[in-house]
Amino acid sequence: MYHRVLVPLDGSPFAEQAVPFAAAIARRRDAILDLTLVHQPVPAWSLVADAANADQALLLAVQERERAYLDETAGRLRADGLAVEVTTLFGHVPSALAEHVDASGADLVVMTTHGRGPLSRFWVGSVADAMVRRVSVPVLLVRPRKGVSGRRTTFRRVLIPLDRSELAETALEPALALVEPGPARLVLLEVLDQPAPVMEPPLPYLVGIDPQLTLQQRELAEGYLAGVAERLRGRGFGVETRVGLGAGTADAVLAQAKTDRVDLIALATHGAGGLRRLALGSVADKIVRGADRPVLVVPPRDRGE
Repeated sequence: MYHRVLVPLDGSPFAEQAVPFAAAIARRRDAILDLTLVHQPVPAWSLVADAANADQALLLAVQERERAYLDETAGRLRADGLAVEVTTLFGHVPSALAEHVDASGADLVVMTTHGRGPLSRFWVGSVADAMVRRVSVPVLLVRPRKGVSGRRTTFRRVLIPLDRSELAETALEPALALVEPGPARLVLLEVLDQPAPVMEPPLPYLVGIDPQLTLQQRELAEGYLAGVAERLRGRGFGVETRVGLGAGTADAVLAQAKTDRVDLIALATHGAGGLRRLALGSVADKIVRGADRPVLVVPPRDRGE
């Protein structure tokens, strides 16, 4: 499924923590790695003490340093047998990256949720948010950590939240492409909001949960997940199913990820009902911001829906 994996870099060790994940995927899928850096004009005062001495030659030197950084990083990966290309872009970071995704034919973006580098002005979580909003391919988001070494870069346990909609199921194939049948275990989760009976007229106090309605919803969820699991087992994947209860879907997903010790959470950016819930304020956004492990965010097939 993945043939070209784009990795945005900014010269920082934080941003580089996405590289081992991307390299592992590229090796497994025999894909091309595209290391991409967006050059942003650096204020003259940050380059020299005397702003009057900042000239075009100095700016060119910065660009050459950026290119040398990309070439050095690519060289290490090529020595490990990977096919690697490097790209330098100019302009607004999210816009330039999104345009390059389309122009290059990249079918996966692997990036950290923030970075800060000596070669360019820092970019933070807003870039990751913007990429999730703008691109039409899956985005694998890795939370950078200080002093990380020997971090697992392959995925053996993957949590996939579902809600009985075709839209939520769009996360399945992109997630399956990141793992190998056999050793991998997929955990399918549906979270049920605990419903309360509708009272007429409304009561000025909380009422109890309707146990019968909860039981009916649980049975529907279990039946649905069992059907999805059967299809996936037929393709050689090990599958477990979970039905969770809670008032907040995002919190329930994050809690289940810890309970099952998954390596990856994979989810679509919107779910039941066809509502457009891209990033900010959505369940996906809360999971991305709250997760302490990689999250694969799969966009709608049609960004215009």
